[in-house]
This record gives sequence, structure tokens and C-alpha cells, in this order.
Amino acid sequence: MNIFSSPHAARCAIWRAAAALACASAAAASTHAAPFAYIGNHGANTVTVVDVVNGSATATIVTGAAPYGVATSPNGAFVYVTDHRGNTVSVINAVTNRLVATIPIGAQPTGVAVNATGSRAYAANFGANTLSVIDTAAKAQLSAISVGAQPTGVAITPSDLFAYVSNSAARSVSVVDLTTNATTGTISVENNPLGVAISPSGARAYVANSGSASLSVIDTAGNSVVATVRVGGFPSGVAVSPDGSKVFVSNLFDKTVSVVRASDNVVTNTIAIGNTPVGIAVTRTGAQAVVANIEGDNVTRIDTLASSTVGSTAVGNAPASLGNFVAYPPFCSLDADGDGALSAATDGLLVVRYLLGFRGAPLVSNAVGLTAPFTAAQIEGNLGALNMDIDADSVMRAPTDGLMLLRAMLRLPTSTWANGVSNGAFSTAQALSWIAAEHGANCLPP
Repeated sequence: MNIFSSPHAARCAIWRAAAALACASAAAASTHAAPFAYIGNHGANTVTVVDVVNGSATATIVTGAAPYGVATSPNGAFVYVTDHRGNTVSVINAVTNRLVATIPIGAQPTGVAVNATGSRAYAANFGANTLSVIDTAAKAQLSAISVGAQPTGVAITPSDLFAYVSNSAARSVSVVDLTTNATTGTISVENNPLGVAISPSGARAYVANSGSASLSVIDTAGNSVVATVRVGGFPSGVAVSPDGSKVFVSNLFDKTVSVVRASDNVVTNTIAIGNTPVGIAVTRTGAQAVVANIEGDNVTRIDTLASSTVGSTAVGNAPASLGNFVAYPPFCSLDADGDGALSAATDGLLVVRYLLGFRGAPLVSNAVGLTAPFTAAQIEGNLGALNMDIDADSVMRAPTDGLMLLRAMLRLPTSTWANGVSNGAFSTAQALSWIAAEHGANCLPP
């Protein structure tokens, strides 16, 4: 009898396999993820991947037309790039550096941001005066929210409750309630606001006003401007250090980066870049920043402690990269709990539970590694973005895909992975290559 002839039998078979995990599971340990910058080359229709540690360009990925804004998922597994002339968002698997989806959205998208759980991406549509809401699991636009004229930058509060969208032609910032997907407020700032960043606490929003050589500091509790800081000419990008103590502003005309002390909103340093910076992002530790130089066709790495540059890397034509473009890709995207190891006892169980429809606390209960950094909502978001259709039947199901991935993580012989599974065109000879291509070559080392 086929063990998957009924839902009850399917679940029993899965749980019997899962019961053996404590003694049979094997794990593939990885080194700690390293930072990589994903640079959208506006004039080349590509993204260049730059190793932030050594400055080497490691990959070039073809995207849609005129990539501009870049954002990364919380677990570093996916990168979202707005294609300004393509009216799309390109989705890149950061583990394999492959383009995995192209999502149609509104006209002339610019800035993009991903929420803290990784379940939604938000893109500002410059030519449509809207903010697109993107389901990262379905890889589709869910809705478009009306904002101000020519929206450019977007940032999400750590609570995932609000988005702040700069409206470059309206001298304003729209406050969008992400629970109702409606604009609930408008804050006046100075001329031609572009980049936006939120402090780690969520208490401040920082907006670069390119037409006024200033930075607006917004109190998010009252949604009012509490300070205006004079910076360099044509400020474009904004990034905040992980501890919230510093704000970095890239000044295109002056070819500098202003360092603003957040406690009193005073410029404490000005770093000469030597090019024309647009986007700027900071590493997880805060020790380095990376700047995309649109006229220099390169990126500059900055030592933020010394307030000095440490090197540049040639990339494609006209790099912009407005947004948080530094990612820490996991060694394997199936490492759903982010503990740096692929384990059947944790990741395999999470995959099966997710495909069975478990969500929230039941999804993660006794199924995450001791050093796992993600919340239940983030793990759910990590799993939702994955392609787990290993049997290639266009449907992801626990009795087939979940069981086969579980068997793979248990290091069972590939010839046994499909035993009792009749769906799709699965070939055991293609199993390892599929996992390597879809989730990373280091998922299942010999």
C-alpha cells in the first residue's frame, strides 16, 4: 500500500521519520557568514556582488532594466532589487547568486525595503506615486498604497508596523500603517528627499534631502521633525550604525560621507570618498560601511571606527544601490533557524512542519538550534521564501517534498529519498545537484 494514500498515513510516516532524529541526525557545520554587498549597476542592468572583507568582486548577476534600490532579507538568503526602467523587482538567491524571480510592480520603482520577518518587501514606485506591497513567499505584488509625489526611499520600523516613504517631488515623507496598508500621515521635510533609514530602536527616521544639503531627523512617536542637520551637497543615501549612535550620509556633489552623532545630531566627521556616492550601507558589526559611487563605477569601503576609506572595487556602470544592500548569506538556505548548521532534527523538522501548515509557536517548538538567532516569525518568513519542490511537480507538500528533504538531511542514500513517493519527475540522480543549485553547494558536502 502507498503510505501516502491518506493524509493520516502521510503524517504518521513523517512523524515516524522525525522520531529518529535525535539519534540519527547529522549536521553540516559552517563558518560564520561573511558580509557581501549587492551593488545595483543602474547603467548595466546587473548586480555586482562584492566581498566586504577583502574587496573582491565575486559575481555578476543579470537583473531587469536599470536596477536602483536594493534590500536584503533578514537571514541574508535573498536580495530584492528594483528595476527602475523594467517596472519590476528582481529577486536574487544570495546563496547561489542566481536570479530566481522577477515580480511586476508599479512604474519606475526606486527604493525597496524588507520587513523584519522577511515576509514582505515594499517598493517605492517613483512613476506611480505608490508603495508596492510584495509577498516574498508568493513572489507577487499584493497591493499598491497611495503615497506622495515621486516616492524614492523607503524604510520599515523594527516593529514592522510602519513604513516611512520619502516623496522627492512633494518635500514630504509619507507614514504608512503596514497593518492596514494605508497612508496615515505626511511629514514635511526639505527639498527633494531621497534616502531613508530607521534607527535600530525605531525611535528616529533619518531622511536625506538632496535639494537642501540636509538631513531631517524625525521623531517616529510624534511623526515630527525634531532636527535638521546640514551635511554635504546632494545627500542621497542614509545608513545607521547597529548601535544607533552614528548616522552616515552619502553626499554626491561633495564626494563625501558625513558622520552624524545621533545623540545630539552633530556632524563629527566628513570622509572624502573621491567619487560620487549614492547608496550607503553598514555591516552588521558597524565596523565597515560600503558606498556605491554612481559616476566612478566602483564602490568604496570605509573603516567606520577610523573614519577613513580602506579600498575601492570596480563594479558595473553607474552603481546606485539605494537601501540596505549588505547581506550575510547563509551557507545553505535550508538552514531555516540560522544556527549555521543543517540538521534534520531542527531544519528538517521545520521544513516538514511548515509544509504541514504549522505556523508560529507550533512551528518552532523544540525544533530550533541552541544558537538560532531568529524568532518564530522570522523562521516562518525564511521558510516561506524557499523553493522546496524537490520532486518538480509544481506543488510543495509535506508527504513528498518534506519527506525527501528530511531524508536528505539525515544523509540517507539518495536512492532512498523517493521511496514511497510517486509525485512529479523526481530523479535521485538529480537530487544533489538540485539542492546545490537551489539552496547552496555547501548544504550537503561529501
